[in-house]
Parts: sequence; C-alpha cells; structure tokens
Amino acid sequence: MITSDIGFWVDNYVGTYQIIESEGKKYIASKEFHPARNGEAELKKKRLFMDLFKNNEYILIQLANVDTKDENSIVRFCNEYGLPYSSSKIDDERPGCYIMGLDVDERTYSSLYPLYRQDNMQVYEFKRHVVSAQRILNVKSELESQSINYENLFRFLLPMLLYERYGFYDFDADDPERCTETMKFQYYFLNVLNKVGDKTIRSLACELFGFVVETQAIGKGENKVYVTDELRSLFQNEYPNELYKFLVDLIRYDNGQINEIKINEFNELQLPEGFHLSVETKKHLDELASNILSDIISESLQRVHPIMMVDENGKIASKWDLKYLYEGILVETLVMASGDNNLKKCANPNCGKFFTPNPGRNDKIYCSHTCGINVAKRRQRMRDKENPNRERLEPGFRNR
Repeated sequence: MITSDIGFWVDNYVGTYQIIESEGKKYIASKEFHPARNGEAELKKKRLFMDLFKNNEYILIQLANVDTKDENSIVRFCNEYGLPYSSSKIDDERPGCYIMGLDVDERTYSSLYPLYRQDNMQVYEFKRHVVSAQRILNVKSELESQSINYENLFRFLLPMLLYERYGFYDFDADDPERCTETMKFQYYFLNVLNKVGDKTIRSLACELFGFVVETQAIGKGENKVYVTDELRSLFQNEYPNELYKFLVDLIRYDNGQINEIKINEFNELQLPEGFHLSVETKKHLDELASNILSDIISESLQRVHPIMMVDENGKIASKWDLKYLYEGILVETLVMASGDNNLKKCANPNCGKFFTPNPGRNDKIYCSHTCGINVAKRRQRMRDKENPNRERLEPGFRNR
C-alpha cells in the first residue's frame, strides 16, 4: 500500500477560528483572510498527516472525539487542523465569483457571501462530519469487541445503512453515481422516503414501514415513479435482498421498541431506556455489519486516489492526490478500518473518547492519566459513602 511507502499529506489552511452568525446561520470562520488586504492577517497553510498513523495517531479519532454540543471543542479542533473542507482551498481550486453559474463582480458576490474571504464552514456541516466519524469508529469498535453490545452497534449501524447521505441527493440525473450495493440500497430507501415520507415529523418506525410497503407494492407489479433499471438490477443480487430482509424482520420482531426510537437532525438514533434487540435482529447485525461498514468507506473513497509523479530527483514515484483535510481523513479511515490498531474507547463513563494505545500498552483502558484519576476518585467516594468509618490509607510512603 502506498501509505506504507511514502505516506500521505494534506496542505490545509489553518487559522484562528471563531463561531459567528451570518445570514441567520452559524458558521465556523477564521479571523485571518485569504487573500489578505490592507494589513489584514493572512491565512496560512499547514501540512497535516505526514504518517501520523505510523505513530498510532489519527486525525479521524480527534474528529470523532469532538463534543458537538461544546463550541470550544469544535474551535479547538479547527485551530489545530483547519476545516474538513476549507472554503479557501475550494476558492483556490475554483477561482472567481459565481452565483448560480453566472460570473458576477466582487461587490455583488460579497453582499450575498460576506464571509467569502474568511475560511468558513457551516457549523451544521462540521457536526455532520463529526457524527459520520463517530459512526465509523463505534461500528469498528463493536465489531472488534470480544463481547458485542448489539444495541450500541444497532444505534450506529442503522443510520450508516439508511441515512449516511440524507439530504445529499436531488434524485435526478445530476446525482453522483452510487458505486457500492449498500449505497445503491440507501439511495433507493431515501428516494422512496423523499416521495412518500413525512418531511415534517421524523419517525424511524414510519419511515421503515413506508419503505417496506412501497417495496412490496413494486413486488406486486405496481408501477412506481422511482422504479428504475438500476433498482431492478439491484434486487437481482443477494446482498441487497438481505438488507431488505433485515428491515422487514426489524419491523416484525422489534416493532414495539422501534416506535419509541427518535431521530435527531443528524439522523442519530435516540434509543428508549431498556432498549433490547431480538435474536433475529442480532443475527442480521452479525451477518451484515462488516459489509455495510466496508461499503460506506469504499463509497467515500471513490474520488480519493493515488497518482504517479516525478520527485525532486527525477524519479517516478507515487502519492495520494489529496486536496482537503477530509480526504486525508478518508485515507486514515481506510488504514484504520483495514488494520489491527487496537481501537479503544475510554473506560471513564463520563468521557467515552476513542484512543489507540501505543504498542505494549494494550492493557490501557483510559484515554488519559486524568481520566484514570477521576475514576479512582469516584470509586473512593463511593467506598466512603458505603462505609464512612473505614480505615483510610495515609499519604506518602508509609503505606508501602
């Protein structure tokens, strides 16, 4: 693999970021400008990745560990690595001022996009990338666990199967081509949802039931507007039919609990207290989870590829053609998902961050020394509460 030879890197714009409101929406925006004018601070580039994974470090993990409810956590990540898709890099790739394909003057453009010279991204879009990274790591973590938490696996795998690209398609000829069977199945699900679903009130049970009813109608020969040659060929294969059976059995065996599941704006599932899955659903998860994870990663990597180049010594070499931070994160995802990197989740119940322990430290269960201390103190307080009169150890070396 190329990553084992010369590695990969991304030169990303990295500034000092803040969260501001513009045109009624929240943005992450740099204090620096590109291009800078009249003494303004210039946005600088920073080389990222450079074989971090060889040192057991992953920006993917840092992204997944961002607390989306904490604006300071979001800003800290951006100040270190920049934006997943830098607007300044996009402008470098596509210079000019365009509105709906029309070339306009800078004054007109700036009146509609006042942040255009600052590196910026909508907060919502950034959070969506965080949620996607969290899904990947949680599914991978459960698949590698010696004792799978099926409810946790289900909570992250089902949105990966059905909603990873929710809101991404217009369902017309301009939609990007789907390459994997999982994404083709998802496209069909979202297409049905777009045409028959309730767009005002989200309900997982209603969306699943509506999809199954529509698919059964197609099986009976009823003509539906979203039936295409792609759809007909899709269901001639075994794997998409297994995905469909998974959803049917989910309604059949877990319908009572599915009714209580809520979906938030990022298509995260909020499970009711005491939620548990049927044996049949667990069997489907065992059989399908690895394929779903592999297909989702493969689909994201379609535009990320290696290229041949001539190095400074005039020799033919290879490198990854990466322009944006998130493209580098996708390559990291490929390396992590296909490798044995001992991904762990912090055992501190108030933390839960992901980390990869260094070689020889596979017994490590906390992401940091601070988390280990906090858990020890919590246990000590519990013992004190259970037995206030118990003998205390004196500090220092007297107890050794």
